[in-house]
Amino acid sequence: MLNYIENLKEEIIKHTQELIRIPSVGSTSNNINMPFGENANKALEYVLNLGKNLGFKIKKLDGYCGYIEFGEGEELLGIIGHLDVVPEGEGWTFPPFSATIHDNKIFGRGAIDDKGPVISSLYAMKAVMENCHVQKRVRLILGLNEEKNWNCIKHYNAGEQCPFDNIILSLSSHFGFFSSMFNSLKYSTVKISAIESEPPGCPELALYTCSIIPFLIVVAIFFNSSISVIFTKIT
Repeated sequence: MLNYIENLKEEIIKHTQELIRIPSVGSTSNNINMPFGENANKALEYVLNLGKNLGFKIKKLDGYCGYIEFGEGEELLGIIGHLDVVPEGEGWTFPPFSATIHDNKIFGRGAIDDKGPVISSLYAMKAVMENCHVQKRVRLILGLNEEKNWNCIKHYNAGEQCPFDNIILSLSSHFGFFSSMFNSLKYSTVKISAIESEPPGCPELALYTCSIIPFLIVVAIFFNSSISVIFTKIT
């Protein structure tokens, strides 16, 4: 299965770069179909369309969030990520929304928080879907308001199925806030992270293929609700 993912490396890189180039800085809008702004909506539609083209079921939830899913059965494993980013700020070596590849890394706002992990997780799900039979459903939930107040996930929680035993696999680098937010919604979170923090002098970068994320997601899909391992500080 890892060979399968490796063969998709260039595709994973391409889609990671294209997603980073959407400047989806968190905002608010009076447009009821785009409550977090046009660019956040563009990022959501980009990933949902990619999921559809890869053969997944997709659903957009009133512009607040969306999800990508495969599998069958009553049990639902949740993977949670977000597509909004903080303002670009200063001190960039490369333009923050250029997704420049340099020294085997992708540089850009959102590369590790959280667009790189989202794309990597999507392709990990693709690898499992194409190579294994999973007796549960796996859902990648895509938030658009993590950098503000998680109204996107409050909207999800109001009308959608909770993952089985309320276990969520978190891709966010801001695990403390993420965990407390989901605990308030009666979820438990398990962090999966490729890089614990941004290196000094580098505003944000992603591993060239985010290769550890697909591996961890593949492993996690085959855990049951008694999952107890927290994958963190993996470099």
